Order: sequence, then structure tokens, then C-alpha cells
Amino acid sequence: MKKITLSFIFGLFTLFTSAQSNRAATLSTFEKEIPEFLGIEVDGKRDEVIEKFKAKGFIVKGDIDKPVVSMNGSVGNINFELIIVSSPKSKIVRKFSVYLPEQSSWNSLLNDYTRYKKTLTDKYGNPGDSFDFFSSPYKLGDGYEMTAVAAEKATYAAYWTLKGYSLSIEISKWKQVRISYENDNNSKIAEKEQKDIDSNIF
Repeated sequence: MKKITLSFIFGLFTLFTSAQSNRAATLSTFEKEIPEFLGIEVDGKRDEVIEKFKAKGFIVKGDIDKPVVSMNGSVGNINFELIIVSSPKSKIVRKFSVYLPEQSSWNSLLNDYTRYKKTLTDKYGNPGDSFDFFSSPYKLGDGYEMTAVAAEKATYAAYWTLKGYSLSIEISKWKQVRISYENDNNSKIAEKEQKDIDSNIF
């Protein structure tokens, strides 16, 4: 994918999270915040959510009648992938994962990650957990950072626990920043449904 400027990426990211007008908001305000992607909540029937994204110009990749649906969309000239995960029986949406453009250099990838993490921290406060390290035989500054990323030997990730939702950002093995929004209650429903399905296989 074409390299894009950090300033444009930052503008793009503002569309990924709902606006926070007051930086000095209290913790209770953060707890009430519902993570959204392009104004769409991580909730509701899968088909209805897909239609909302279609109305914004997204295109479904592959089979639409699956618990995991992939869509391609764009903001400006920047293309990205959205993964919608739903429960297997009731088809309730439980998770969005947004994959930002692939980067070709470690500096670009790290700059993306650092900028988005700061934006999330400004909005939701410090993450509950945060990691930034390389595993042997790789290390920061050795010139093989992107090789480490592909080998899943670069752990750069941060996690937030909100009221009823989980939010995370990480550098993925595909050399992209991934931002995930999860509805905790709907994920519990999905787990129960999957257990019911598994118990009736034999």
C-alpha cells in the first residue's frame, strides 16, 4: 500500500473513535463512553450492521453468512479492512477489528502505533496493560524489526477495559496497526452459543 503521511493518518483516526470534546472529562464519563467505528456501535444484528457499513461505501469480501465477515472500506484515498465478528446462532455483533494500511518500514509502523495509542490514551486514560518489547533473537535497533514483526516477535500492544467494552491497539504480524472494539456482553453470548453447538456435534 502507498505510504501515507502521519498527519493524514491522524485525521483518518479521528473517524475511528467518537469525539471527546472535553479532555478533562472524569473517569465516570469514560466509563459511559461507547466505542464506535465510523459512528456505528459494536452491537445489533450482523446483517443490520453490515447494511450500515454498506451505506458508507463498504464492500463485503467473501461469504456474508458467516460469524466472521470481512469488509473493505476507505476514507479519502486510504483503503482499510474491517472485520465484523458475530455470535454463531443469534448473529449478534460482538467485535470490530480495523486494520490500517500496511507499512513498509519499522519507523512508519511504530509512528502509526505511537500516535494512535496516544489518541486512545488521551480519550480513555492510561491503558490497563501496555507492552513494547522484542523477543529473542530480535531487539530494537538491530535493523530486523520488520522481520520480527512478521515472526510475531515484536510485542507492541495496549489494552483498555471500559464499562461493558474492551478496546485494544496492537502492531499485527501483517505490519499493520490493528484497533479492536469488543462488546463484552455479546462476546459472552457468543461463547455460550458456541459451547451449545460444540456439545451437539456428536
